[in-house]
Amino acid sequence: MLFYRSMMGPRLITLALFLAGYTMWGQRITSEITGTVTDAFNAAVPNARVIVIEQNTKRRLESQSDGAGAFRIVGLTPGAYEISVEATGFRVEKRTGVALDVGQVLRLDLQLQIGSVDEAITVEAIGNALNLETSEVSGVVEQKAIVGLPLNGRNVFQLAELQPGVIRVAGSGLQESETTDARIGSAGSRFRDNQILLDGVSNNNDRQGGRTTITLNPDAVDQFRIVTNNLSAEYGRSAGALISVVSRAGTNDLHGTAFWFLRNDNFDASNTFEARAGSQPEFKRNQFGATLGGPVIRDRLFYFASYQGLRLRQPQQRQATVETPEFRDFVLRTRPNSLAAKLLRNFPPKANPVFNIRDIGSPEAGVQRAGPPDGIPDLGDVFIPVQGYTNDDQVSVRVDYNFNQNRDNVNFRFSQNDQDRQSASGNSVRAFEATTLELDQNIGLNLTHVFTPSMINDLRLGYNADPQYTDGNFPEIPFVTMRTAGRSAALFSQTDGFVFPLDIRTYAYHLYDGFSWIRGRNTLKIGGEYRAFGENSDFPTNLKPTVTFFDLMDFADDEVFSVAARVSPTTGHPAGTYRNFRQNEFGIFVQDDWKITRRLTLNLGLRYDNFGPLTEKNSLLSTLVFPDTNLANAGIVERDPLYERDNNNFAPRVGFAWDPTGNGAWAIRSGFGIFYSRLWSNFTGNTRFNTPYSLPVTLSALSGQDASGVYRIPFVGDPAFVRPLDDKNGSTAFRPSLQAVDPTIRAPYNMQWTLNIQHRLPADWRAELAYLGSAGRKLLLRNEINRFS
Repeated sequence: MLFYRSMMGPRLITLALFLAGYTMWGQRITSEITGTVTDAFNAAVPNARVIVIEQNTKRRLESQSDGAGAFRIVGLTPGAYEISVEATGFRVEKRTGVALDVGQVLRLDLQLQIGSVDEAITVEAIGNALNLETSEVSGVVEQKAIVGLPLNGRNVFQLAELQPGVIRVAGSGLQESETTDARIGSAGSRFRDNQILLDGVSNNNDRQGGRTTITLNPDAVDQFRIVTNNLSAEYGRSAGALISVVSRAGTNDLHGTAFWFLRNDNFDASNTFEARAGSQPEFKRNQFGATLGGPVIRDRLFYFASYQGLRLRQPQQRQATVETPEFRDFVLRTRPNSLAAKLLRNFPPKANPVFNIRDIGSPEAGVQRAGPPDGIPDLGDVFIPVQGYTNDDQVSVRVDYNFNQNRDNVNFRFSQNDQDRQSASGNSVRAFEATTLELDQNIGLNLTHVFTPSMINDLRLGYNADPQYTDGNFPEIPFVTMRTAGRSAALFSQTDGFVFPLDIRTYAYHLYDGFSWIRGRNTLKIGGEYRAFGENSDFPTNLKPTVTFFDLMDFADDEVFSVAARVSPTTGHPAGTYRNFRQNEFGIFVQDDWKITRRLTLNLGLRYDNFGPLTEKNSLLSTLVFPDTNLANAGIVERDPLYERDNNNFAPRVGFAWDPTGNGAWAIRSGFGIFYSRLWSNFTGNTRFNTPYSLPVTLSALSGQDASGVYRIPFVGDPAFVRPLDDKNGSTAFRPSLQAVDPTIRAPYNMQWTLNIQHRLPADWRAELAYLGSAGRKLLLRNEINRFS
């Protein structure tokens, strides 16, 4: 009996010392430029006109310095900018080539020289500015690295491992796709608590957590940022890392790329099994595509489109133990109407055994019984190449439009990944194959509106769909296997055939709105977001029953050792676990970046998250409920929602950034925050397997049950599987297993803190010493509570 609840978590402290040639900033989606305008005597210049022009699209924004000479321009997209400052009695100061990364708050102080406004001083911008404005710890991977560094499979998230404190989390499974993999752990957090954004909208698989829906090909990615510690209050929902990806946009110049990458087996070394077999399966990987971007209307309307295709052929050489032709002929001749004969006739191995051929005896009536050797070779071994392939097509289109005299900027992006794959490890050495189909989509619409230079609104709408369907051919054939090593032939099914058809279709809608207001020395950001998540899925473990034979001799006589099936407890007929899960959540926040002096900025924030409990469209939810402390009085109760709503998720954030010298050579930053995480539905949705809706029942010959009597092709159930339920939804005939969620479960959270010192070095380098700490509370725990069973 598994029971999910909250627990206290461990504390992690990290001390990092590194040199970096890349910038590290906070994780806002849009970027900002802030600074102070002074004269030659370092006195503030008020009412100076600050003009920012994006060099590729000519989008123009303006601001004005206040009485202390300070200015701030928000709502900027990543790119290269030209900045000019004008004031009466001074020459125009221009900076060109000012690079802004995603989410960057760039500090740029400007000093004006006395002269006429008809005179101008133009200076090429110098890179490697330290983070002098926020306490957040993050790193940016720019397009130069994305395109230039080698990537196995062209998965851009591999580059996240270049950031300090980031590691790759190993593992794969039925629901892991080669092109949607961002399994990384950051600063001690769980990878399932990561949040992935694509152009500011959710790109998470919310069923599993920590996985992406779409991984854009590198040529379509402008840059991405990974935040490892102390996010601003603008972002919450997850206590792990935040990965913010920005897609490429069109510019005033027409540009495009084309690529083709080929890998094959011609220069590959053989592994152990291939060397023993004396042959190597064919391996072919072709990855190809193109991009094109440019203007539709110069300075106003732009487009960018990309396509990437993958054609992978990756069979696997597998050593298998299979029956001999002589044994097949014997069964077909002596038992032509048996189920064994049907399986042997229709699903022989792809190759007959060639070594270790042996006679293991002869069939004899009774389970776990075999007669003496009869001179007929029964089993042997052979190396068989098993098919595996992936066909993948990805398209992404983005349109950007500047209008209303650059006071409005809107961009729309549609991305889709269409995949058809078979894993060699999932296919059989017989004719059984498992095919997975996916059609992932991510759509984003962003609108930035400038009310005044000091008041800007950012609205985002997103849609995310991640459907996946896996099934095998010959669905009427049960999962037929044998249990005794050395006396068993390869199974008659796909490797994971006992969970077919696996049907998981998830979607999410995302609405975000943030309003920025620059008022004196304070930059306020107020906003919120709403997400609606849905999952229509079936995880039908043993809907196709598992039929187990003791060995090949029992198989020949249709004498079954056991049959395991998921059935209706009242009829004994097969019962699936199809559910329509729903979950709605929202968050609101306020963030104040308060510039106390030119050299000291205080970051203050408060966020509130309400994740909402899991519900089911038809109220098909149940869990274990304790009326008192006595385990014997617990019962399985139907309840929707599955658990109580947690209304207490207030998350304060505080930090500072200090320039001790005033010339940008040093930065000292520190911060503390609380971060809550949602409960992903793969965790809570396992309650789908509970009574009273279905029950896993095993009939075993060892218990005196007639397992052979229910063995049919196709399987339609049998009254022998009926297990009446008592008033607590347990079984009066046997003790059912269940997976329960504590109805009073609370959202897990992390506390994070950091102390960070940066120093600017020559030649575009920076030295940084960072201390990161985190402590988890109410972390999810899977616990066996019935330890006496």
